Amino acid sequence: MSFLGAKNPARQCSSGSASRAGTLAVALALLLSALPAQAGSQARLELLATPAAAVAGQTTEPPSAETEPSAGEPDPAPPPIAPGETVATEPSPGSPEGEEVVETEAGRETRQENAEPPTSGVMEPSFPGEPAEGRVVISASPGKVFWDEEGNLRAEGKVLIKSVQYALEGDEATLDRNREWATLAGNVRLQGESVESRGNSVRVNLKTGEWHLAEGATVILPSFFTGGQVVDKLYLDTAQASSPGEGEAIDLRNSRLTSCDLERPHYFFSSDRVEVRPGDQIIAHRPSLHLFGQRVFRLPFKLVLFLDEERNRYLPEVGHNVVEGYYAKFAYPYLVGALGQGLLRLNLTTERGAGLGFDQQIVSSSHVGLASVMYEPSEGSLTSRLSDRFELGHAWVSDLNASYQTHSGFFGNTTSLEGNLVFNRYTSQGDMQIGYQNSLSESGFGTSRRNATTFSTRQRLDKASTMFLRGTWENSDYGGSALARESVDTNFQFTHAAGAFDLDLIASHLFQPSPRPGSSSVYALNRLPELTMRTDSHRLGNYRLLGKVPLRSSLILGQYDQQPADIQAFRAAWDTTLGGTTERWDSRTEATTSARFLQSVFSDSSAQYILAGDFDLRRNLGHDWQTRLHYTHSETHGYEPITLSYGTRASALRWDMVQATTDRTRLEISTGYDFVGDFWQDLRIAGQWMPNRQSKLTLQTGCGLQDGRWRPLGLIWTHVDRPRYYFTLAGEYDPHMVGLTRLSTEFDWRLSHLWQLSMVSSYSGYSRQIDAFDVQLQRDLHCMVGTVSYNLALDEFRFSLGIKAFPNPEQALGVLRSGAMFQALPGQFF
Repeated sequence: MSFLGAKNPARQCSSGSASRAGTLAVALALLLSALPAQAGSQARLELLATPAAAVAGQTTEPPSAETEPSAGEPDPAPPPIAPGETVATEPSPGSPEGEEVVETEAGRETRQENAEPPTSGVMEPSFPGEPAEGRVVISASPGKVFWDEEGNLRAEGKVLIKSVQYALEGDEATLDRNREWATLAGNVRLQGESVESRGNSVRVNLKTGEWHLAEGATVILPSFFTGGQVVDKLYLDTAQASSPGEGEAIDLRNSRLTSCDLERPHYFFSSDRVEVRPGDQIIAHRPSLHLFGQRVFRLPFKLVLFLDEERNRYLPEVGHNVVEGYYAKFAYPYLVGALGQGLLRLNLTTERGAGLGFDQQIVSSSHVGLASVMYEPSEGSLTSRLSDRFELGHAWVSDLNASYQTHSGFFGNTTSLEGNLVFNRYTSQGDMQIGYQNSLSESGFGTSRRNATTFSTRQRLDKASTMFLRGTWENSDYGGSALARESVDTNFQFTHAAGAFDLDLIASHLFQPSPRPGSSSVYALNRLPELTMRTDSHRLGNYRLLGKVPLRSSLILGQYDQQPADIQAFRAAWDTTLGGTTERWDSRTEATTSARFLQSVFSDSSAQYILAGDFDLRRNLGHDWQTRLHYTHSETHGYEPITLSYGTRASALRWDMVQATTDRTRLEISTGYDFVGDFWQDLRIAGQWMPNRQSKLTLQTGCGLQDGRWRPLGLIWTHVDRPRYYFTLAGEYDPHMVGLTRLSTEFDWRLSHLWQLSMVSSYSGYSRQIDAFDVQLQRDLHCMVGTVSYNLALDEFRFSLGIKAFPNPEQALGVLRSGAMFQALPGQFF
């Protein structure tokens, strides 16, 4: 029984063909979850048919037994069942309490008697009774239901079984006298929510869920797999399948798996044995890959299909770049006992030889991690990475990240080692963190080292108080240069929220224990300590100055030490902000006004005060026009011996006008005047226009009101017609320099239902060269996808062949040599 050889999408059976791999058994697992009389459940069987007095010499009444059976003989058959009679039978040993009921109805024929079973698509038989939870409806042709000589209940002729989750169809069915084993044989067909299966026979234990299938084939929809990483139908054949029960592993022999529905599939995997873990994995023992009817290779290990991962790639990726030359890269999943899944990597290159590596996931009840290694013996290159998150107990968690790399080829002949280990403690009252960092880099320019240890904790002392403490020790040496240093940084913060005020206490100190000769000195402003008391109108009972103006005020006292200037000073300050709320003048106008005063007095008899104010006026002019006028003023008087307030002198006016029509146009005009510098700010013009729902034109430029020169003109045109194409063209023109300074484009174009072309590119007017170009061409190969791409920055050509049912994320377009992503769309120029 096989789906291989069917020409239509429904994949009809073709007798005599070989059996298919993998998850027909998965489909039957779905059946088992609905079958009655499994352990711990009770179900109701209803037999709806027209029993005849005799059928081919057999009777509807099983043989009676007047005497007790002798030793070694089978138990006597149950008593005869008369038409229309309901009887209760004693449950078998081990079955659930209660009774199983078999009902017959004389003179009632099933509605399926003259109906032909569907030949394609979803089977939707009509049953003489609707199933419910724990209830299975069985129907057969009239006169074909009887007890056989051994006391088994049998039904022949278009036997149909229906439950809430599945529908079964076959030529005959048998239920043994103990109501334990049910067998369906002859053109068996199963239809579930996400599966359609065919086979010669299936035998199911109604108590334990154990089942056996012979000569089966199935179609499984993507919705069956919980991981969401299977996106197309799977077609499977198997010569033999079995499972010890519901939710258990399924064993299949002589199996085949493909997602191609053609008569001669483009590809399929074959294996002598396949293990299926429903909703999780399909494990093929030493599988063979067949392309276009020819076996390409046979793997000497287990191939694992992770149905909940995006890491499935079964065909090699080939290409060429300047570092590796021509290459072929293979990646195959595997399992290592309790450690979990991994990915074995094999790179074959013409310039660097062979490379072997792996990505091993570490998953347990307390561990989640990943270990990656890639080794190229001919180059002496080793790249490795380790990450691990470990739950040490109820509150403690450790995070480890480490990497080692030498002679990678892409970044020169350097050796680097980095490690980061952090212990975290989380409780309802706070958290704690202890960390250690280490980095080492060696190259032809020298050796650099850095070590750092950090401790921090944040605790909630009560409902109104919190405490924070942090300490960091750092030691760095950059090849003996003046940048080498050793330092210890400490910080303590205490916050208390009272009814009328908040209290903040900060103490911080950064010092160098033993400065080296010629080493760098770092800037630090140490607070030894600083105390701040804050309040506002809301905390003061909604108090407002003059009954109208809200306020926020702070009193600050602190002792400071500024390095490397070695200045010590005591400071007392009062910081007050008035206003800041928005008031509506009329239906179209609103204004916001605020003012600030900061007075500081220092221990060396110096003093300083800062006056600042802001005024913001907004008005709706009508006809989608809005304007804004914003004025800011700040002035600083006096002197402070340490750098705290960064007081500046500023006085500037800014004007903005915006016109916006929903989904159509937008125009922004802005300029301003700096009263301190006595100059006009550039007049900036930006606009957007959407002539239709598919196109948008964006323009940005400006004009210097002081020198009268136009700034570079930026233009962006975007045209979208999903899913056919997406196109963006962006250019920048400078009338006073080289003319066209930059031109970039990005598009994604579906040429037809089979071809798709994607590209990002950029031209620089300064170098008069194309500085970025990445193009990718994809071809739909029915059940596979072929990709050809070229990256100018990496000078790399790649070809890959992927299976559509198991998509593998492709390398994103626009990757530069540094690893950064190229951006085709510029930002604002001014």
